[in-house]
Amino acid sequence: MSKIILDLGCGKNKYKEDAIGVDILPLLNVDVVADLRNKYLPFKDNIADIVIASHIIEHLNSDDRINFFYEVYRILKPNGQFILRFPHSAAWRTKTDIQHKDIGNLTIKTFKNLDFENGEHAHYFNFKFKFLEGHFYELIIFIPMRNVRISNKHPIWIISNYLIDKPIKFLCNKFESLVYFIKPYQANVEVILKGIKS
Repeated sequence: MSKIILDLGCGKNKYKEDAIGVDILPLLNVDVVADLRNKYLPFKDNIADIVIASHIIEHLNSDDRINFFYEVYRILKPNGQFILRFPHSAAWRTKTDIQHKDIGNLTIKTFKNLDFENGEHAHYFNFKFKFLEGHFYELIIFIPMRNVRISNKHPIWIISNYLIDKPIKFLCNKFESLVYFIKPYQANVEVILKGIKS
């Protein structure tokens, strides 16, 4: 039996082709039209093996975000995975999008704090998530040439990517707080949580 994957806020491009795409607009690849700010998502309890939310939580305000977590927890099967992708709050580009809301707490540490066993803030909520992993999957130090479309074979791109971006991404994955000192142009994070139900 194949896994049920829900891609919440998928837009035109699903994270995985076999996922059920959910978005507020009836775009290409959207299977279910729903507003993720609603108190109730149109899915039964314990239906999804995996829920993906790629670059959606930064568009929700704090109250909607907490409700969203309750809804994801409700629709996840026991031990189901919740995969989140979002821009880190330290990135310059994160602060320049007018649609981003309450971005100050979008960090890996925020989601470590939701871990039901070791998290500092988990006791405030009735959902139980286990923090599995979190890492920067993209980190770009601002270089003016980044605004110009250049090939990945161009010397500027090679120098920037291999000598600057990749080593700094490696260090930031070891020590998240470094990203605040570096203040990158763009920093995108992936966090994986597991829903714990008895």
